[in-house]
Amino acid sequence: MGINANWQSGALLGVDGFCRTLFGPAAFARKAYGAFEHFAPSRLASTTAYDGWTVTQITATSSGTLVMADAAGGWLNLTGGTHDGAGIQMQTDGEIYLPAANKDIWFEASIKLADADDIDWFLGLAVTDTNVFSTDPTSLIAFRGDDGDANIDFQVRSGGTGDKADTESDASNATAVRLGFHVLGVTSVTPYINGTALTAVTSNIPTTEMTLSFGMLNGSTTGNNTLGIDWYRIVQLA
Repeated sequence: MGINANWQSGALLGVDGFCRTLFGPAAFARKAYGAFEHFAPSRLASTTAYDGWTVTQITATSSGTLVMADAAGGWLNLTGGTHDGAGIQMQTDGEIYLPAANKDIWFEASIKLADADDIDWFLGLAVTDTNVFSTDPTSLIAFRGDDGDANIDFQVRSGGTGDKADTESDASNATAVRLGFHVLGVTSVTPYINGTALTAVTSNIPTTEMTLSFGMLNGSTTGNNTLGIDWYRIVQLA
């Protein structure tokens, strides 16, 4: 069953078959917390500030910015300006997502890359880190991409252990793709691309608090590459 089934009205209170299968009759009493957001211009305080998030320009050029695109529903573009290696990242204030037994996490986002093989990008959960690219955060569950190829990689890392793996799917220029994952307690993490489940990861699942984390770096001096995010949604059972 695709990840979208988890986002039906009331699903996380256990009123659909998916949650009943996972959690049994007790699922009806389960509570959850999280967020669903189409990015809003009213929360974009400046090109380097978004309400509720810690935004960091992650190179000395200070050219990375946040730009609200003129598009239906609101797209937030993370862009690095015109410098090779320039970029920007944003992390939600506070580490509130913690993989734990019987407390599943669902995450999904719709993104697109202006130039898929000329950018480093990061999308998912990570411990607080001022630069998710200079070294891997010690704990994370995230999709990633590297300058030089269009591969969509997936990584689950705990305590500094856990390498990126190629999902065998590539991003296409300026084409929206939905990326998501389901954290089943501390047992497995199943990534999804456009609603299709991939092979689950069963090792190095972090057991520390993490924050939502999005970021990008330009891959060349031609610059002006972007990680565009249409929406994201994340829920954890309480």
